[in-house]
Amino acid sequence: MEEDMASDPVVRGLSVEQPTQGPNEESLQFLKLLKDVEEPCYEGCTKFSKLSVIVYLYHFKCLLGWSNKSVTFLLPFLQELLPSSAKLPKDYYEAKKIIRDLGLSYEKIDACPNDCMLFWKENSNLEACSNCNLSRWVSNEAGVPKNTNAPSKKVKKKAAKIFRWFPLKPRLKQLFMSLEVAPHMKWHVDGHTSDGLMRHPANSEAWKSFDFKYVEFSFEPRNVRLGLAADGFNPFSNMSTTYSTWPVMLVQYNLSPWICIKRAYFTLSLLIPGPTSPRNDIDVYLQLLVQELNELWDVGVETFDMSSNSSFQMHATLLWTINNFPSYVDISSWSTKGALACPSCIYDPQSRWLKYGRKFSYIGHRRFLDSDYEFLNHDKEFDGRKDFSQAPVVVSGSKIIAQTEAVVDVVFGKKKVNLTNKRKRGEEALCIWKKRSIFFSLPYWENHMLCHNLDVMHIEKNVVDNVIGTVLNVVKKKKIKVSIDHLCL
Repeated sequence: MEEDMASDPVVRGLSVEQPTQGPNEESLQFLKLLKDVEEPCYEGCTKFSKLSVIVYLYHFKCLLGWSNKSVTFLLPFLQELLPSSAKLPKDYYEAKKIIRDLGLSYEKIDACPNDCMLFWKENSNLEACSNCNLSRWVSNEAGVPKNTNAPSKKVKKKAAKIFRWFPLKPRLKQLFMSLEVAPHMKWHVDGHTSDGLMRHPANSEAWKSFDFKYVEFSFEPRNVRLGLAADGFNPFSNMSTTYSTWPVMLVQYNLSPWICIKRAYFTLSLLIPGPTSPRNDIDVYLQLLVQELNELWDVGVETFDMSSNSSFQMHATLLWTINNFPSYVDISSWSTKGALACPSCIYDPQSRWLKYGRKFSYIGHRRFLDSDYEFLNHDKEFDGRKDFSQAPVVVSGSKIIAQTEAVVDVVFGKKKVNLTNKRKRGEEALCIWKKRSIFFSLPYWENHMLCHNLDVMHIEKNVVDNVIGTVLNVVKKKKIKVSIDHLCL
């Protein structure tokens, strides 16, 4: 069987590199910073190290809006206040250089205010969007001085919308450079229990199927497996303010379940600005992450493993996404409205139009039960019919690619409408897909058994709220809205 798997074209593609001893130059620079963590700020200090003081000051500067000059004035005062053995930078720029050496910087990229495109790569020099022709810059007409005789000043252009990208490679590499974290990056192989119970994603069929198809990737236990979560939130903590910022987070499943879900081990990859949700245009922003994931799959990146004192070529893969149901629409591109709303049934719907309720009711739940379950013979308790139909077959990635042929050339943005998938009144669209998800540009995505997960917390809350509202006759909540979320679980 091993020979058959090695000859499979799906399996081939990754090469297993032999580890090399010792850290490279980049790793040595980071390890030098780790020594600063152990070095006290001054002789006798037990609470703060040299690096932690700089990080705290930089954190205060960002949160409180301190100017660069104010930090430069503060540092000499702290040197006079603390003992002479205090080890602090002399000004802000020296402190910023130390922070930069951590390798956790981010890149600002201008974006079209209508989410049509990014001013990146070949489009970095454009002054306006090539789709909606909207200016890249904020209009400064209000700032023009009324006195025309005054000397003109060169006005610095300000981008109308700025998108932030946090490179993934340096963040993954630093997980292996920490002696405390590096041994845990192989927990999914060395530490988890295989007793038939679902204790970790490594026990799932989707994980095992991936290992079977890509043997060379799974052969190296330090290769990173990621999950992606994205949702909008209001950064101002004010419900009366309509604003939606979308962070895209990554979870490392190499770690144990009691570590990988801690905030310290979440990786922020993208920060999509508001004020509105990107919706279908989220692929415009995801292209940077997908490009990096492709590089991590095909080429990998040289990484120093502190636990084994050796360097290896680290690869990474995206296993699936995790979203609530509205975000699932934007990530997967399947439209969850109308008769064909269920992503499990796809083009085999079990929906009915309620004449008086004027909405769709989604039934057919009993198809997912075992063939000998007693509910299959019940009729009065349900819709008056017995149901012995088969559960829908999970749609493979290759079939989704075939179904999305009509929506490959989608024009992103809020100014142009994709006419190839526009619905006619009274008719179902020939293709209900809104686009082909950008994740299909990953070479392994169509071979995944499971591409998307639904967030149970949101689903349970919506169902319980509607049931309680009906039982207690709460105003505006006394109608039970049968949620397709419940069906898809």
